[in-house]
Amino acid sequence: MSPYLFSRYIHELLGEVIQSRCDCCIGDMMLNVLAYADDLVLLAPSWRAMHYLLHLLNKLSTSIDMIYSTIERPYVWFSAKAALKNSD
Repeated sequence: MSPYLFSRYIHELLGEVIQSRCDCCIGDMMLNVLAYADDLVLLAPSWRAMHYLLHLLNKLSTSIDMIYSTIERPYVWFSAKAALKNSD
């Protein structure tokens, strides 16, 4: 029940993040956020876009009185040029 309730609680927040249009193209889909249970993953095409999404998430989470942990901040940076170079 907890994942369902959490998704209902952050439904509007996720909608705003999706509407920001800072998306990554993965296959034929445009994505910028993945959510499951109480975990969120932000995807951005650039560092500047990620900064924008983090700022937006901070503003929106404040509006719904949501507090999130900043202790665990794992991130992965993929370079499109390196990906193209390695695929040759």
